[in-house]
Amino acid sequence: MRTLLITLLILGSMLPMAPTASADRVDDAAAVGLDVLVLRPVGALTCLVGGAFFVPVYVISYPNGKAGREQARERFITIPWETTFERDLGDW
Repeated sequence: MRTLLITLLILGSMLPMAPTASADRVDDAAAVGLDVLVLRPVGALTCLVGGAFFVPVYVISYPNGKAGREQARERFITIPWETTFERDLGDW
């Protein structure tokens, strides 16, 4: 009986140190939900529109040299692709 009481007291004193996950998980779930339902589809649309704009911008920036072409590729292809498909869910 005495060991049971000591065990319960020790476990009871450790209870406030247990991590609470309710607030963090709710925020994470909301961020992931917003990301999946809104931001990823908008990002996919941005990739399509960026790809369509990239072709004429690439042709126009061709006389400016490699730096102009790299900047156009970065702006219209690389950034939308990375923000849509390569980042973690909920990390925006």
